[in-house]
Amino acid sequence: GGWFEQRDAFNDVWRFDLAQRTWTELETTVPRPAGRFLVSLVDVGNVLYLVGGEQGSAIGTDHIHAYMNDVWAFDVATHQW
Repeated sequence: GGWFEQRDAFNDVWRFDLAQRTWTELETTVPRPAGRFLVSLVDVGNVLYLVGGEQGSAIGTDHIHAYMNDVWAFDVATHQW
């Protein structure tokens, strides 16, 4: 996930390999959370819980933001939401 000023919020998931120092984008299942940034993530065993965050997009010089109040669980072994 994340956000870039000239685009909408992203909903992609990436894994960082500490040994190789490389990023790999993960294929995930649908449905999946809407793109967002400024989220909270909690790691419990093999599950990452994504809580809230902000949705946003930039249209010209206008920035549109919405606060999220949902919770999603991501299984890191199966890549399923």
